[in-house]
Amino acid sequence: MIVAGVGAQKGVAPDSMVTAIQHALSRHGVTQHDLGLILTSMAKGGEPAIREAASQLSVPLMVVDDRRLQAAAPKCLTVSSHSIAATGLPSLSEAAAIVGAGLRACGTHASAG
Repeated sequence: MIVAGVGAQKGVAPDSMVTAIQHALSRHGVTQHDLGLILTSMAKGGEPAIREAASQLSVPLMVVDDRRLQAAAPKCLTVSSHSIAATGLPSLSEAAAIVGAGLRACGTHASAG
């Protein structure tokens, strides 16, 4: 199952979120039909764009607690100064994708946000 980890600035348009997810999937040669789950943090779980994107893509949304995201952080390949400042994570979207795939997952994972 393919999982997409996402984060977003407040007020981002749902269509932008959907486009970002679709772009990440395409970049990795994965179709939208392979996407099984979207994950985000508790802080971002109420963002309308994230909820609407999950609905538009017909994929369940899972909100992940900070403890699990912090445990996944050392496995992140992406480091964003903006994400560190905002969440304390090197990449919220990548940490969420890692949690969704399982902390022992390896290989390529698509993240957007």
